[in-house]
Amino acid sequence: IKRKKQTKISYFLSEQIPYYKGDEPGSITYVEKSNVSFLRNSCINGLNVSFLPQKLINLNPNYGFENMVSNLDVLLCKDANIGDACLYIEDKKNKDEITVYSSGIIKPNFKDEKYKYYCLAFFKDNYFLQQLDAKTPKGSTIRHSGDRFMDCLIPLLQEDEEWIYDAFENLLKNIAYAEVVSFNKLHESEEIINILIERKVKKCC
Repeated sequence: IKRKKQTKISYFLSEQIPYYKGDEPGSITYVEKSNVSFLRNSCINGLNVSFLPQKLINLNPNYGFENMVSNLDVLLCKDANIGDACLYIEDKKNKDEITVYSSGIIKPNFKDEKYKYYCLAFFKDNYFLQQLDAKTPKGSTIRHSGDRFMDCLIPLLQEDEEWIYDAFENLLKNIAYAEVVSFNKLHESEEIINILIERKVKKCC
């Protein structure tokens, strides 16, 4: 890139707790329906800013979970599809519902809220992804990047460029929320189509 002044991702993170780790509850906790949703690596991809709600699975709430994700948290995959990231948009029908994330995902703990969207924008960019790929050991079936994302470099803004943080926040939020609305409309359309098909089948029978 043209900008010479760059800094490590760790610059934007808390020194005490730079990130939080997810947990792997195991298939024994999987159930068909519950108020606990499990967000796995497959819920995050390189195309969408938000996560894929149709990929969520349910967990037995009796096991108890602590690695919860909150609205507008950034999530980053450290295993398998390493480098894929998303902005978690809460879209729950019930206030008692919670979402937890897997051990293949980490939740960066930013020093300041304004850094969140700036870093997320670069998490989605090839400049960051190629660095992380180069730092991650090759050869294993499932690759693990650990905390190497913290050593990847991104451009450092000057004092007179602080406005860029707000611009990135607005853009990424707009994209993520638009995706959520689109997913919901698509789901509603599918439900209507399925109902119409069922009615037609019943009439034929």
